[in-house]
Amino acid sequence: MTENYLGYTFGDLRIPCIVFQSDKYDFEDVIIDYRFDPKSMKWDEDKKEWMYKPEFGLPEDISVNLKALVKKRKDEADEKGRVFFDGQLVKLAGYSMLVRKEDTLSEDEKPVLKITPSSWFAYQATNRSLDEKMLIGHDGKPTTIREKYGIDPLILDDVLANVIGVSAVVISEPDHAMYFVRRSGTNDQYPYLYGVGVAGFMNRLRDSVAGVPNPSKTIQNEAEQEAGIKCSLNDFTLSSIARARDDLHGELFGMIRTPMTIQEILSAPKTRKYEALEPITVPFEPKPVLKYVTKTIEKIPDRIPAGRDAWIIGRSPEWVPAHVVATIQALEDEYGHEKIMREMENL
Repeated sequence: MTENYLGYTFGDLRIPCIVFQSDKYDFEDVIIDYRFDPKSMKWDEDKKEWMYKPEFGLPEDISVNLKALVKKRKDEADEKGRVFFDGQLVKLAGYSMLVRKEDTLSEDEKPVLKITPSSWFAYQATNRSLDEKMLIGHDGKPTTIREKYGIDPLILDDVLANVIGVSAVVISEPDHAMYFVRRSGTNDQYPYLYGVGVAGFMNRLRDSVAGVPNPSKTIQNEAEQEAGIKCSLNDFTLSSIARARDDLHGELFGMIRTPMTIQEILSAPKTRKYEALEPITVPFEPKPVLKYVTKTIEKIPDRIPAGRDAWIIGRSPEWVPAHVVATIQALEDEYGHEKIMREMENL
């Protein structure tokens, strides 16, 4: 079952995350190709903003189900006390690498992220409903989005909302320690799993630089709200462009290093507290971090609506997939792949 696993492999671990591109990219390296159709927007008189229509761009047979699906998800969340509301997000519609020749001996690659408007509700009706038999196939029988539209995990520009999750491993420079969390049950996605200290979906309105959505701005905002960490756009180093293997949303992740001590982070005021059940800190060294990385699931995590076959009991870490890959990459960047694998063997 795991021989041809479509996901990230690390030793015996099988992580439901597809990594397309890995390297180190600073804020000024990332080029955003942001485009939208004016017909996709509507004016909200109360908010005084142009808002994205969640049904825009969806095939008709999906859009007619959107309201019913969203209501179902909201009722489920309300019943269990979880947070559920729409958000003006963005879609990862593709990426490319721009090669710039700095001189005759070297080339400088910069990632170009193709981004378009999306929303949390459109995400619920597509990526989070991949395997619900709510459509009628060409043979007249009930079928799923995955089957009818031939969704390929390796192709980003499809009919799905593909909203972008942005996350960062948090390292306290003075203590050379890592700060991360166990997520609370109020999270609609990946509750009770381990996750990095700073993460969130990229918001079209809030996370913009000069009017263009930017992942570094997402991290800057999330760092302050979730961890009480003030950082600049340049503090986030992007390490990977990826896609969650379970519901196929986009992922951008990397690292921030902060001059704050662990105690300062723990005591810092946080405006969004419901997402973290428990803060965790460990020395940023292979052994203590790997002890958490190698904790694996005993059952498929709650609220995984699609791609359940991507999670393997006893082999997939008890983590948000992108977050554990980011953590592994941070360790390898600091200590090298061979040392990390040796430590893995000794656990």
